[in-house]
Amino acid sequence: MVTTVVVAPPAQSKPAAKYSCPVCQKNTFKRIQDLRQHQQDVGHGILCKGCQRSFGSKESMQQHYADVHQAPRQRLPCATCDEMFASTQALTEHQAAHIKQQKPWGCSTCNRQFASQNALINHQASHRRTASQVTCTTCTKGFKDSAALSQHSVIHEKPKANVESAAVDTTGAAVSGPTANAPEPLAAAVPDTRPVLQGLSNSIHPELAIANVLTNHPYNNSRLALLGPSEQAVRYPQLQSHCHSTTRLVAQGFIMSTTANNHKDKPWRHSIPRYHFRPTPAPASPLSHATKHKAVVIDCEMVSVTRGQQHLASLAAVDFLTGKVLINRYVYPESGRITNYRTRYSGITAAVMDAAIQSGTALRGWVAARRALWEYIDAETVLIGHALQNDLNALGIIHPRVVDSQILTGEAIAAAGAAATASSLPLVALKTLTKELAGYDIQVGRKGHDALEDTYATRDVVVWCLRYPQALEEWALRTWNQRLQRKQAAAETRKRMQQKKAQRVVAQASGLAFRSSIQVDEESDDDDESEVLRWEDIAVDCGWPHPDTGYDPWSD
Repeated sequence: MVTTVVVAPPAQSKPAAKYSCPVCQKNTFKRIQDLRQHQQDVGHGILCKGCQRSFGSKESMQQHYADVHQAPRQRLPCATCDEMFASTQALTEHQAAHIKQQKPWGCSTCNRQFASQNALINHQASHRRTASQVTCTTCTKGFKDSAALSQHSVIHEKPKANVESAAVDTTGAAVSGPTANAPEPLAAAVPDTRPVLQGLSNSIHPELAIANVLTNHPYNNSRLALLGPSEQAVRYPQLQSHCHSTTRLVAQGFIMSTTANNHKDKPWRHSIPRYHFRPTPAPASPLSHATKHKAVVIDCEMVSVTRGQQHLASLAAVDFLTGKVLINRYVYPESGRITNYRTRYSGITAAVMDAAIQSGTALRGWVAARRALWEYIDAETVLIGHALQNDLNALGIIHPRVVDSQILTGEAIAAAGAAATASSLPLVALKTLTKELAGYDIQVGRKGHDALEDTYATRDVVVWCLRYPQALEEWALRTWNQRLQRKQAAAETRKRMQQKKAQRVVAQASGLAFRSSIQVDEESDDDDESEVLRWEDIAVDCGWPHPDTGYDPWSD
């Protein structure tokens, strides 16, 4: 009998993975493309310790470090933007881009620049098409429509009794009404339902009566401050006198040097390396200084990018004196990708950003946004903002002439409580300031913020503070007392919670069932939810960022 033995062929093993991630040691990648995709998805690149640049392998990072940071190399600066280049060829190619961007043909009417004479001629034709349609019979000044003419005509009207009764005494007076909103002088035929100051004696220049007319503004028809020429001449010196000291700016987290580290405990703000920060350029000549704006209000919105950092996503800039919009643009990262649009706070979605990029209206990178802002300002310009250090950090700008609405109101509150210090100020959110001082609502709904809306709100808050110093002091005192009451209530809540916890421990130790119906505080009938400390309570007192998202509640 013959026995046949069948030998099975040896099992073929699967090909072993060839590549592994040097960060997480995961070794299941068969192709280098799979490893690169993994590193991009989870941010497991090898960072250069010299410039924080990400590399796919340790060898490429070491080669980069040896070539860039160890070996001496030529550093050629661009005379236009101070960017450094390693070779003459790279510098020449970069300067060629500046030459293409030059626009030597200027419009004498609006100062807009054009690259060719034909473009200038076409633009000037639009000025002729939009020539004045109506004319003032008193001074023959032309206006585009009857609404603009009606605002202007207030200047020529004689002061009336009802106008004088609502006139504003900038030296201050007693405030009536619970909100203490100072009155905004309005043009005739525009009703105003806001509280007014009582017992005022001095009247203002008739030209100021056009201030805060109900304008056709896209944000809920808000009352926006309109400054006439006479008031502009008054407010600008006031604004200059309110610029904060360097000590105050450093204490509030402003970066005033490329070497000092003002806030080591807030790493999420270090999206731009400190050595990339630049001071605002000084005026090159009196002629170039004349083309810049005296005071500009800015606001930025941020998104999250790789490695948990944040990046500038939108920039808005408005002339403080005239209210003219200078910049309102989206900004997308020059490299890397957006991991979280933070729509709840930024108001930006992927669809909106993609549309702006495809239409060519979005700026590419924070450097381009900084250059766009420098087209309108120089080192002598007064920059205004709310928590402006966050916006300047996102733009990589060092600027010494600053008026921050958060600092301005915070110093007033601290002075009211005789607690003004160099390191800590009571901080109030922009939404609250706009509601209580300017008298209208912003950031309504859950669609996020809008940089232009916040810019106008910041401008209105600062204008209100300059117009009504006495009312500002009274509001600050009332706010200080409210903060003290909240702190005392929070301390009492914590004390009751500690007592309840201690009684629970005693009851459990004695073997008795602790029933939730036992009243620890017999004098209070509130439910248990009122005993719980919420994040909003702590943030109001301390101004901490959110522990999960890193969102700073005072940055807006």
